[in-house]
Amino acid sequence: MDAAVYGEGPIPSWARFLLFTPQMDRLGPLIARSIQQSGNEIILQAWHDPQKVTEEIIENYRKPLQLDHWDRALWELTKANEPMRLYERFGELKMPVLVVTGDDDRIVDTALSIRLGGEIPGAELVVFEACGHVPQEECPQQFMDAVAGFIEANR
Repeated sequence: MDAAVYGEGPIPSWARFLLFTPQMDRLGPLIARSIQQSGNEIILQAWHDPQKVTEEIIENYRKPLQLDHWDRALWELTKANEPMRLYERFGELKMPVLVVTGDDDRIVDTALSIRLGGEIPGAELVVFEACGHVPQEECPQQFMDAVAGFIEANR
């Protein structure tokens, strides 16, 4: 679902050495905290129709930001994120694969999900119309129908 398997991750390889300096270990959590201000914009960007984003949805996405040291954890996760080059191993997949995306995914470009569906041998691709990065939330019935149909077809 909206798999980000292409690219280098959030930090380009030419800049990765900067992550491991003592200065960045102090600045990194401060940078991570910027999500407290920009987080709502990211949530709204993830939906095709931001009008469907309720206060409850925003509140649920923001819950992890209330935990102690969440900023340090996000920074450490960012530092640990290495390019995995998963696309080089698609041929090893022997199980049924369902690739799901919305036609208006602005987080992981829809074109990349379509590419993924074409590069995984035998994969089934489902693209939901008028749906963004979180089809399981924005288009839940279509999502569940696609997953249930896929499971039934691959029993």
